[in-house]
Amino acid sequence: MKRKIIMVVVSLLVFCILLISVNQIRRFKGQVITRYYDLEIETKKVEVLGYLIKDKSAEAIAALDVILDRYKYKEDGVRNRDKKMGVRRSLARIRALKGTVYMQEAQSKMRWLKGFNLPNDDAINSANKAIKEFEVILDKCSDVPSISTAALYQIGYIYYYILDERAEAEKIWRRLINTYPESLFSSMAKFCLGEISTEEFLKISNPLTRKEPFLTFTVVAAKMEKEGDLEKAKEYCRKAMEASRSPEYKVYYVWAARELKRLEEGSK
Repeated sequence: MKRKIIMVVVSLLVFCILLISVNQIRRFKGQVITRYYDLEIETKKVEVLGYLIKDKSAEAIAALDVILDRYKYKEDGVRNRDKKMGVRRSLARIRALKGTVYMQEAQSKMRWLKGFNLPNDDAINSANKAIKEFEVILDKCSDVPSISTAALYQIGYIYYYILDERAEAEKIWRRLINTYPESLFSSMAKFCLGEISTEEFLKISNPLTRKEPFLTFTVVAAKMEKEGDLEKAKEYCRKAMEASRSPEYKVYYVWAARELKRLEEGSK
């Protein structure tokens, strides 16, 4: 009888040890896979910036899609609430970059197509893709103001500056202003709608964008162009370039330089 009890106890111990070992192996495997994906994501981010600097939007979007797939894998595998929120925010930032690429693509196509008097269906298609990306961000991160405010502003920007649908833009921006009245993006929306002057907007935004002032300058440049003041628009594009000379902001410098070139060609 004793012998049977000992054998049962030993068998249970062996089973428990095997179970623990299997769980540790799974956990270790999960950590290895996660680190592999983390490394791949960071590598892809560098690749994306390289494409954006070279104005290769299609390649940049393809690389961003790979990153989104990897983050989606991470999101599905995370159970900790805080970590899951971190992954959601990372996904939102990547989507925002993808939306911005589509937005830039739409702007360049609209200028080019208008210049050659061709239909702008491609530009509208890119703009709608950008809106879709920002709407996904709103759906996934409506409870994260730092992310949702930027998405609302960008959707309004696309409607106003690219699709030339002021009523739709104003509807989106009103939602932003009413929900987050103290947000920098609400000030941007008010400025675009003509509710505050350039001087007032710069006074409000400068302390908030001290590290990234080129963001403010690009907003002013877009409004000046919309109002037909190309000289002022070019002036603020130059300011945006000057404010983004640091290597970490190279992609913004390149974008500002392209806008300046487009404006100079348009004013000839």
